[in-house]
Amino acid sequence: MLKNSDEKMVKNMNRIARSSFRRKRIFSLAFCCALCVLFCLKPSYTRGEEVKRVLLLCSYHQGDPWGDRIVQGVYSVLKEEEAEIHVEYLDTIRHNEEECLANFRSLLKFKLDHLPFHLIISVDDNALDFLLEHRRDFSPNIPIVFCGVNDFRDSRIAGHRNITGVNETMDVEETIRIALQLHPKAKNLIAILGDYQPH
Repeated sequence: MLKNSDEKMVKNMNRIARSSFRRKRIFSLAFCCALCVLFCLKPSYTRGEEVKRVLLLCSYHQGDPWGDRIVQGVYSVLKEEEAEIHVEYLDTIRHNEEECLANFRSLLKFKLDHLPFHLIISVDDNALDFLLEHRRDFSPNIPIVFCGVNDFRDSRIAGHRNITGVNETMDVEETIRIALQLHPKAKNLIAILGDYQPH
């Protein structure tokens, strides 16, 4: 059982950690996402089929450190797999208006109708939500791999097939509990964070 002072520390750390967690997990998420991609693509290469096209849908804009590192991670793994990667940006931090999203949906539908894709990777919650809402407008059979999704629950993809991904979750309380067990005389807990600015 945590003491009152420890519980307050846990609450503060939960708040702080949520804002910084995604920066800490960028490369591992990209790696896991890329492994999922390879799992989906590799059998086709052995059958001698055409080069596979992958759509990488980012929630934010080019230049956003979080999304850019995911893109770099996917490229770094797929560069030797001869997959053709197309990157699209929802740009939802700067433009989250319904009209803008509707226009983007039309553009993406046009692209998917005229150029077949074999896999879609979504980066962060907004991209996944967009795909789940409009998937029937595109090709519902294109597999989706998501990453960077917060507090994922199975119910979120209920009714959808060919979809998997990486859940972004953490157990701050258990981490602090272990830290206090390892250092029972500790009086203060210091969190070192970055200066991530999404805008």
